[in-house]
Amino acid sequence: MTDEELRNYIDESVADAIRRLADDGLIKKQSDIKYAQVAKRLYEFYQSQETGIDEIMLNALTEISDDTYFRIIPMYYRDQITIEALAVDFGVDISTIVRNKKRLCLKVYDQIKE
Repeated sequence: MTDEELRNYIDESVADAIRRLADDGLIKKQSDIKYAQVAKRLYEFYQSQETGIDEIMLNALTEISDDTYFRIIPMYYRDQITIEALAVDFGVDISTIVRNKKRLCLKVYDQIKE
């Protein structure tokens, strides 16, 4: 076996092992970790409005406020409206709400980490 064949075999083996660990829920993608962190921070932001304004979060939300699906964020985290109710309100599938909520949360994450 040549060095290149050995490297390819190792790369494929490692990639396969990582896929299996992810499928079994033993490791998470970086985007899932970011999503969980910003989701917690958004919930805290909307629940603690009376104790003071988080300017960084407010600026991040302002940056994405022109997005078609922006209303998902305050409706979900502030008003605690369910994904199913949001889907009805927006007239879309649940998967569309889930996908756009995650997309917007990751945009917020990028804004607050700059």
